[in-house]
Amino acid sequence: MAGSGLAVVVGATGPTGIHLAGELLARGMGVRVVARRPEALATAFAGLAVEQRPADALDRDALCRAVAGADLVFDCVGLPATQMRQHAQAARVITEAAGEAGARCVQVSSYWSYLPVGRLPLDESHPRTGGNAHIRARREAEDVMLAAGAAVAQLPDFFGPHVHASTLQRPLEEAAAGSAMSFVGAADSEREYAFVPDAMAMVAELALRDEAFGHAWLVPGSGPLSAARAAARAAPVSSTNVQPVPSSGDASASTTDPSSAPVAEPVISTSPSVMSWMTFETSSSPAP
Repeated sequence: MAGSGLAVVVGATGPTGIHLAGELLARGMGVRVVARRPEALATAFAGLAVEQRPADALDRDALCRAVAGADLVFDCVGLPATQMRQHAQAARVITEAAGEAGARCVQVSSYWSYLPVGRLPLDESHPRTGGNAHIRARREAEDVMLAAGAAVAQLPDFFGPHVHASTLQRPLEEAAAGSAMSFVGAADSEREYAFVPDAMAMVAELALRDEAFGHAWLVPGSGPLSAARAAARAAPVSSTNVQPVPSSGDASASTTDPSSAPVAEPVISTSPSVMSWMTFETSSSPAP
């Protein structure tokens, strides 16, 4: 489908949607971006050759109109902790609307559906059981997509332009401001992170592969990184002596897909075989 077709990005004004739209445009596809607020669409996509369509992902009739004519529909919906249960509802609406349009679906999800992690390295054969209500809600949304034959891209926590809340983004911003870097968990606990433009390049490539659909795929990040190592790397460019400190673990700042409790499980090093059938035009950027 490279160079042709219409891709619709639902939940387009978040960081994954913004970067994914750019990747799809670069591959020659027509792009329609969908989000609830027209002013947010206008700001996020000013000057870009995309069609902007305001619609609520929970409004079936509006979404059916928004995805009409699509070849691919991407679920980039991100919800705050208080609305996590709506992920599955949105997934049902999106898959139904895509089905009416005769389009395939790709969902941008996260590693969190594998929590609690029982073994490392993490791969797609890891059990998806247990966890708190927010983790189970994300898992339910993935299952809705998989039952409809969608491809599910599971990202690690990410950082980069337009990212506002993640376990790495806020500490990087604190370091740039000369403040102590606050992290969830122990200073030596390693996690996988992805630079969001790189991750969306992989998702765009995933969507062009027939064999991707009907399966979940762990998207590799930039390699394991601990709070202590991140602080050491930030120190030369920061105006103060940066040290990692424990975070309060509040959901608003702790994760891109937050749970009601602090994230204690380190998610590190995906299996080398993850997505081995793909050849990427771009490689992941090293973690900062």
